[in-house]
Amino acid sequence: MEKEKPETENKNLNDVPLEIKSVKLNQDEIKKLSEGDTIFLKNMLENGIKKDGYVKLEKDEEGNTSINFVYAEKELKIEDKILNHILTATEKEKLLKGEVLGPVKLDKNFTAYLQIDRKQNKIVVKTDKELGIPTKIGGYELNDDDKNRLANSQKMMPRIYKGKHGYFMATVKVTDDKKGLEYSGIVGLSNEEAQKLLPKINGTEKSTLDEILTVTQEVYENKGIKPDIENPEQIKTNQPKIVPKNGKEQGFVM
Repeated sequence: MEKEKPETENKNLNDVPLEIKSVKLNQDEIKKLSEGDTIFLKNMLENGIKKDGYVKLEKDEEGNTSINFVYAEKELKIEDKILNHILTATEKEKLLKGEVLGPVKLDKNFTAYLQIDRKQNKIVVKTDKELGIPTKIGGYELNDDDKNRLANSQKMMPRIYKGKHGYFMATVKVTDDKKGLEYSGIVGLSNEEAQKLLPKINGTEKSTLDEILTVTQEVYENKGIKPDIENPEQIKTNQPKIVPKNGKEQGFVM
């Protein structure tokens, strides 16, 4: 990643420049950079050549600000190997369809997600944090299937969570801004009901997808809720809840 010193100073917005490589920034772009976000700029001049790419500001330990650039490739580039992971033909096909792969073990101590960034025209690596995927929700530890669904902007299968006032069942997805979780199909459960359903729904019995759907559908029907099950991967209800993340274990407070 290329780094460059800011061409212009704007101390009121943490040294955000007003112009980067001959591209003038609008107020929204300046605000995003000042908040530590990444922006995408077109037609940046680099040695007389126009380039598109992502831009982000970073500060070193001494407080000096630098600009980081990640330039886009002219043509889509799909490598055969990402770190220590060799991509299969099936994985490449999924990537080309716009799917997010993962979690994938890319190195001995590094597991992440892969997707094609159409602006960069190449495969990019994303972490759980970047995609807003938690490790646990309401006492439930997410498995790889749960994480993959969230990475692909899908709802997880219904799971049982423990909130401040007891157990509840719900489907969960990551909000569009990747800063929170959206709960739907929320059903309060007694302690007795939860203990009976936990092994099947939360996977300790390693239930199949169909088995989980059958059990959860029975719960919804018994509670008077009729979810619209379009396919095994999507369960829709009319009870959305948005819960912002706060760095702590997530759980809806019933």
